[in-house]
Amino acid sequence: MADYQYGTGYGWHHQEWFTRLGPLGEFLFGLCFCEHCRDHATAVGVDVETARESARSGLSALFEGELAYDTDIAGWLAEHPSVGRYAETRRETLLTLFEDFSSIIDPLDFGYYFKMGGLGDDRMGIEHSWKHGLDLYGLSAVLDSATVLAYHQNPSVVRDDVNATRTFFDEPVRAGILAGDPIVHDQDGLRAQVQAAVDAGANELSFYGYGVIPDRNLSWIGDVLNTV
Repeated sequence: MADYQYGTGYGWHHQEWFTRLGPLGEFLFGLCFCEHCRDHATAVGVDVETARESARSGLSALFEGELAYDTDIAGWLAEHPSVGRYAETRRETLLTLFEDFSSIIDPLDFGYYFKMGGLGDDRMGIEHSWKHGLDLYGLSAVLDSATVLAYHQNPSVVRDDVNATRTFFDEPVRAGILAGDPIVHDQDGLRAQVQAAVDAGANELSFYGYGVIPDRNLSWIGDVLNTV
């Protein structure tokens, strides 16, 4: 599931397509047309084949340079309504999948990671969750905890991400922090991020790549946790 949305906000582009997809391209690449998703959409009255062909044509136009990479998603969907309706059905599909996960995992806690933004301050924003098929209110009834990947240089954005997540989840919220390059370059910078997350009400913290980050950065984490 890591790549199902094909987001490249992290900055590591493993897919090697060498094209500026932009928000629309990443959205279209994230649409799943597996048998199960197609069957569900068909059952609720979506013209699946039109949606699929429109998505394929949109991606082809982006690759060929016939469609600008910064094309507005809302405007494009207004011209291709079947794609919008198809995307909307994913919320129910994914929510059902999460409910199945929860029933299998029970009585163990079921937590999940949410990416409100990418590296740096290029926030996706919670308003974009629909692009990934996420029904955040629905998931709040299924999950036992939520982790927001608050990988941002600006501590105020870390705070905003935690606050936004707490808006949807009454369950414990964990803030994911990246304690190294390209986000954090010194202990003071890490302290500011951790303090912002704690002040926003994060119940727990996690640190990306904890087992492989440099010893220097590990000492930063220890010192910060002892003083915040």
